[in-house]
Amino acid sequence: MRYLLRMLPISLISLIGLTMPAGRLGAAEPYADALEEAQQADANLALVAVPPQVERALDQAIAFMQAPTGAVTLGTWRPLLAFIRQEAASGRAWQPKDRWDADGAATLVSLPSPLSKHVALYYSLTIPDYAIFPSSMRFSSVLDTAAFTRATLACVPHAIPLNQYAYGRFRCIEETTPNPQSGTAYHYTNVRAIARLNLAGREIFMSFSDMLGRSSYAVRGVPVGPLDDHVYYYSEKPGTNLRGLSWVQPAMYVSRSLIINVALDERHTASCAFSWVNAGWRGINVTRTSHIIPILQTIQQKMFDLARAPNASVAQFSTLTDNVMGLPTAQVNARYQTYCDYVTTYRDKGKKGLTSILTRNILGELYDAKTMARLDGSHRRALILQEEVRRLLGQPTWSAGQP
Repeated sequence: MRYLLRMLPISLISLIGLTMPAGRLGAAEPYADALEEAQQADANLALVAVPPQVERALDQAIAFMQAPTGAVTLGTWRPLLAFIRQEAASGRAWQPKDRWDADGAATLVSLPSPLSKHVALYYSLTIPDYAIFPSSMRFSSVLDTAAFTRATLACVPHAIPLNQYAYGRFRCIEETTPNPQSGTAYHYTNVRAIARLNLAGREIFMSFSDMLGRSSYAVRGVPVGPLDDHVYYYSEKPGTNLRGLSWVQPAMYVSRSLIINVALDERHTASCAFSWVNAGWRGINVTRTSHIIPILQTIQQKMFDLARAPNASVAQFSTLTDNVMGLPTAQVNARYQTYCDYVTTYRDKGKKGLTSILTRNILGELYDAKTMARLDGSHRRALILQEEVRRLLGQPTWSAGQP
């Protein structure tokens, strides 16, 4: 798994200096270095175009996930499935064609886990998404509980007869973690479709997420402690952390992703993530493939780590979830205070920025005790559950030393 790049995600608004309105150009001047870094990152990332025959099969897969009709056969899907099987362990960064006026990216990973185990953990009725995606998701919640239950029960626990499929869809809300460079975090509503297929004996599990409308405007946050810990402070301040650009109000206008999981053999699963994002400012898309790739790679690195962790089971995660959701309010608040103390400690250290873009003590600028005190109980429990997962894996952060 060492082939996965360890580079930081470049800000989704890293090219926004090119679109400064008249009268604010002075604010963009300090951003010249950041633009140069983003352009160099684009040049350094070796992107490979998705082959045309795979693109055609990908169109078929997307159309199916948006509105499945009729029987399913291997047919035009064959190039896509062959691509996933052949490239699962290649470590390449792929560039699919633009769709929906959005730039796209794709990455793949070979997981040391059977497909049934992988699907049971990542598409569970009892485990929230933020428990297993701490690098990218602050919070999530299902809006259509009945639809979610029907879809999950139809697609997750059962094998599918030859050339048949099970399908369901539901709505959910998601809140992202802050981008490590720009500090931008969003919340939005998704329609998510899931499907389990048996194509000529090939078992496949797919998920397609489509953001409804546009996201919220960005609010600012910042990593606390080592980046690989994925612990964050969340402010209520709008804008970005980028020098001279705190006044900008970026948003996501398109966010769609297709995840395809294919059984390689009885012990391994290939997982392929395609993502298209249109994000920026005043309707101008400034997102590029090189901005999306590192985020996908970080997610897949975490998936790989969980796949080889002996105690990362559905039963363990479900028990942790039940325990955290069942905590009395007083215990939730006490544990949350430990997190607050951890954040305060890093604020007081006055650490310098993480990159040449972040040259200030961003945590010190954003920190507000009243904001932390206002955080609702659901988000407090989400923070605690993410930390309980780290403790399960032997990687505690703000709870280190606690019983």
